[in-house]
Amino acid sequence: MSQAKISRLENGIGIPAVGDVRRIAQQLDAPPDLIERLVELTERAGDQMTDWRPARGVVASMQREVEQLEGGTHTFRVFQPAVVVGLAQTNEYMRAVLGAAHGIRSVPEAVSVRVRRQEALSDPHREFRFVMTETVLRNRLCKPQYMPAQLQRLRDLATLPNVSLRLIPSDAELTIAPYHGFELLDDRIVIVDVFNTLVTTRGRSDIALYQEVFDRLERNATEDVDPILDRYLDHYLDLARSGRRQQPAPG
Repeated sequence: MSQAKISRLENGIGIPAVGDVRRIAQQLDAPPDLIERLVELTERAGDQMTDWRPARGVVASMQREVEQLEGGTHTFRVFQPAVVVGLAQTNEYMRAVLGAAHGIRSVPEAVSVRVRRQEALSDPHREFRFVMTETVLRNRLCKPQYMPAQLQRLRDLATLPNVSLRLIPSDAELTIAPYHGFELLDDRIVIVDVFNTLVTTRGRSDIALYQEVFDRLERNATEDVDPILDRYLDHYLDLARSGRRQQPAPG
């Protein structure tokens, strides 16, 4: 290791990598039980949620942060219980979601960045696993006339060889509660997008937990999404034609 790296570790600058701690302890002839204890403490130090809070209204900066975190990712695991996955949103749906949460003035640049993030879907060497609840399709976040295009977008993505798109039916028996949405990038970072910030973690146990949560939700979901999308297509076409706003969503 370089002297600069050793100096940073000695001065407590940042959280050391588990491998570095193990290597140093072994070179210092630490007993095996102490080495494992030091490794455990290092892993625990990484298990903390980091709040990336931008200035108010700077939603585009959050999108840029996510774009940087996604760079170099091979496998994307994304779960959403309330809105369409960001990488699968159409422009109109995207504007409605970002505008409602962050204000109209901050939306155009954020939409531009999110659209740029979607270019990753065309890379055949990347894998995308999207899981959403059926509630996502029921939630009225944009005008009914924009939803057919959003439904078609989901249908098109589901045909891509590097994309797995699954929906959890509203009558599915869940094995775990879908508390909130999250994005898991390979096995290195978890991103949780909340109203006013991004929350991230690189902790090993945190990542293992979210991998287990995603796998359980994915097992509750179906890849046979066309019948569900068809029902909602009929629903939103009827709404768009009639102009009625209180028609119940399909069950």
